[in-house]
Amino acid sequence: RAPSLNLGYNHWTGKVSDDGTRLVYDTDSQPGDQGQDDIHLYDLVNKHDLSLSVDVNSSADDLFVTMSQDGKRVAFQTTRFGTVPNVVVFDLTQNGSDGKPGKLVATPGLNLKYFDAQAPGLSGDGTLLAFASDRPLGVGSEDLYQYQLPAVAARMKGARPRR
Repeated sequence: RAPSLNLGYNHWTGKVSDDGTRLVYDTDSQPGDQGQDDIHLYDLVNKHDLSLSVDVNSSADDLFVTMSQDGKRVAFQTTRFGTVPNVVVFDLTQNGSDGKPGKLVATPGLNLKYFDAQAPGLSGDGTLLAFASDRPLGVGSEDLYQYQLPAVAARMKGARPRR
């Protein structure tokens, strides 16, 4: 039987790093959360949440998270830019504005003002993003697209336990 990581809150999508040391997941209503749904990184070895940069979560919905197999990047759907869902990518090898892991990766042309981007998936090395969108010229109501991301930094910055 698998041990439970549930803490009495709703936990949604989860992705384990290839080496089995980290789990990224989204949840709602957990103490310390900034929005309705927030992203968390859990250390499966030492059994505690790791602190992420305040840049990662917002007061909006941040959900449907995925992680590259090497554990260096996370991507998720968010409504932080308005009511249309968009996808954001964070590099965990780089620090955000508060010095904690999680720097926003620039993605020019990925998110469009009137068309959604959602349900992200990352390649193993975090350099290719797949997502669904209702942008024009598609053949269905939602179509799959890919977006090339810049290479990931060589090493991980130290992640600290969440306080």
